[in-house]
Amino acid sequence: MTLKNIMTDAEAAALKGKQIGTGVSRRVFEVLGYPDLVVKEMINESPGSNVMEWRIWGWVKGTDLEPVFAECVAVTYSHRYLFMRRATKPDDSHFLAAPKLPVWHDDPKPDAFGVIDGVLKIIDYGNVKQAEFSKALVSSDRQWNTRTANLRVREQLKRPSDDDAR
Repeated sequence: MTLKNIMTDAEAAALKGKQIGTGVSRRVFEVLGYPDLVVKEMINESPGSNVMEWRIWGWVKGTDLEPVFAECVAVTYSHRYLFMRRATKPDDSHFLAAPKLPVWHDDPKPDAFGVIDGVLKIIDYGNVKQAEFSKALVSSDRQWNTRTANLRVREQLKRPSDDDAR
C-alpha cells in the first residue's frame, strides 16, 4: 500500500493509530499500516506548525541540510495532518556528534530531536526565527548559515544529578 503525498482529512484520520505524544499545538499518532511513520494532528484550527514543517521540508530537500531534518512524506490539503518519518528518542551520545543546525531553527529542547536510521534529526521544526528564515529563502545560492547544535542542545539535557556530580 502506497501512501499518497497529499490527501483529504478523512483519509488521514482513517490512518491514525494509537496516540504516542502531544505538544502545545499538536498530537502525534502511530500510522496504521506504516510503522516507520507518525502523523501529527493540529489540536486547534490553525495549521501553522504543519504548514511550516511541510514548507521547510520542501525547501531543505535536496540541499546539504536535508540529512538534518526528519522527512515529511505526506500532508492533507488543509494541513491539519502531517505525516513524517518516525524517530526514536536520542540519548546523550547522539548529541556529542550533533549536526549543524540552521540559525533559524528555534526549538533547542531535546524533544525536538529524534534518531532515524541511527542519525540525529530535527523532528519538530515548526518554530523558526522568521527574519533569519526569510533571509535564507531569498538567498540565491541556498547557502545556509549554520551553528553547532552540541552545546545548545546538550545544555537542555542537563539533569540536576549531572550538576551535583561536579
